[in-house]
Amino acid sequence: MDHAADEPSPFKEGLSWQAHRGSVLSIVMSSYGDLWSGGEGGVIKIWPWESIEKSLSLRPEEKHMAALLVERSFIDLRSQVTVNGNCNISSSEIKCLVSDRVRAKVWCAQPLSFSLWDARTKELLKVFNIEGQTENRVDMPSSDQGGAEKMR
Repeated sequence: MDHAADEPSPFKEGLSWQAHRGSVLSIVMSSYGDLWSGGEGGVIKIWPWESIEKSLSLRPEEKHMAALLVERSFIDLRSQVTVNGNCNISSSEIKCLVSDRVRAKVWCAQPLSFSLWDARTKELLKVFNIEGQTENRVDMPSSDQGGAEKMR
């Protein structure tokens, strides 16, 4: 729904930035205030609350700097769960993102699967496919093996 330049908009733009190359199909705020967005090709990006908060506090004449700050702060979850070229999440479009405020989880629905993420650590916990099977998350090499063992 595009408005012509001379038409008054009922909404005032607070902050906008280039988020995805393709369409953004789902957006959710996590219990930690981070903005999660999902789009075409299975792309899931996280925009940390700290960057958004700082950008919103800038003066209107600093709006271009605010957009740059947010654009550069994103976390690409596909790159975090890709090990040796293998990715455990589907490359089909993200249909829905849902945030669980009680257990700090984010659910991501795709046409043939859905994944469960930890909103605090941004770790992939499980991937459920259409047969109801659960696939284990990709084990990421970690410099802190002791901390990883405590989590299991």
